[in-house]
Amino acid sequence: MKTIQVRWTSNSSPLHSNPYYSPNPSFAWFGRKDGSAYQQTSGWHSCRETFTNELRWLFGVAGPLSSPYTKMTVRQARVLMKFKSEKQKGPKGFKAREVEVTKWAKESVRLLNIFEKYMGWPLTRLYRVSNKTLNRRYLSSSHVIIFALMSSGKWMKASPLMSLYLLIARLGRFHAVTKTAFKSMKDIDALATAISKPSSEGQAVKDIQFFKEVKPHILTILDNRRKLFFFRTPKENYSRNDGFTGISKLVKGKADIKLATRFDEAKAEAKKKG
Repeated sequence: MKTIQVRWTSNSSPLHSNPYYSPNPSFAWFGRKDGSAYQQTSGWHSCRETFTNELRWLFGVAGPLSSPYTKMTVRQARVLMKFKSEKQKGPKGFKAREVEVTKWAKESVRLLNIFEKYMGWPLTRLYRVSNKTLNRRYLSSSHVIIFALMSSGKWMKASPLMSLYLLIARLGRFHAVTKTAFKSMKDIDALATAISKPSSEGQAVKDIQFFKEVKPHILTILDNRRKLFFFRTPKENYSRNDGFTGISKLVKGKADIKLATRFDEAKAEAKKKG
């Protein structure tokens, strides 16, 4: 896997990350390349909606475009995906965790690619963030493993799309079953069945539930993406109530009235087609 270097923001460096372990990834935005490194442009988020909400700054909704958001690009969704290992398990524990989350990240990208092929979008590419940072300290000393995803900027057009993106990325944790169950969008029901196994980990249970709620509407959303999301500019999308709307809220009818109406129309048309 190719590696890249990232220049960290002073108050959000993974070298000074939260000491508490979580099996779940957290996400941050990164932007343009400056010299030998890309620039981190946001703090770390474990919540899909708060992470997506950072785009309100990029599109000038939350305030004037300022640093570090000026380093971002609308051409690509550039996402950092950070995993932690348990410090008390030492180097062997770190290596085992590294192997596991690498499988997770690779599967996340494979899943995203299936959705992207269906929509005719450029495919997400996966990179490992170099273990040695620009100041010659090592990420492994802070028990973190970080991947970089470079995806089509179309994912950023509206918050429900970006929320779906992160939900798909989280499903990479089920790589042991998804890699055989889900080969194309025709297998969407098989994907839901494959991940519907008991899990004791809280976020995994939530992600399974979120996907079950979204799954019946996924093809309707993707097939009608222009009608639902591209009829407004990104700035207009993020300046309205649905700037805070994740994919789960959309399917529950909690988007702003204009988007909710268009979604109801799309569902009605899909039902007519059978």
